[in-house]
Amino acid sequence: MEASANCLAEKVSLEYASKFLSQGSDEAVEINERAYYLSQKQTQIVNMVVDNIRGVLERLFNEEDEENLDVAAFPADSPDLPIEQMHIIHAEIFDTYSPEKHYKISDFIQVLFSQPWIAEQAVEDIQLEEVSLGKGLEKEKHLADIGGFQASVDQCKDRIRDFDACVSRCV
Repeated sequence: MEASANCLAEKVSLEYASKFLSQGSDEAVEINERAYYLSQKQTQIVNMVVDNIRGVLERLFNEEDEENLDVAAFPADSPDLPIEQMHIIHAEIFDTYSPEKHYKISDFIQVLFSQPWIAEQAVEDIQLEEVSLGKGLEKEKHLADIGGFQASVDQCKDRIRDFDACVSRCV
């Protein structure tokens, strides 16, 4: 780019110098030829830079394409595809991504239950469950006792009826 700027500066100075010369003179023709030569040289330098940039970009695009083709396929892609149709290109990934879990739930539970307050809560829960089961057994025992008392009462009522029936026959 510096060479291009130098050529442009020299060309401008030659064109400026040609303004003060008479048209068609040998010196004016020579200056115009040099300016034309510098103009061609500047175009050649710019083209060379553009070609270098184009080559580097093509190489980078090819490297990226190779990396992408290792990971995904682009079935709708075509070199002849116009810019207006670029939106139809889509990628199909070869391997689906399945993130690994950060921890195992069993490890988490072991760490959780190793905390003292959690252990105390677990013991309290077990004790509460035992008390509840004990009360449930007590209730069942009481219900069984009530059932037994009810059977005794029914037997006594039957005996009283039988006794009343016997007394009424005897009288």
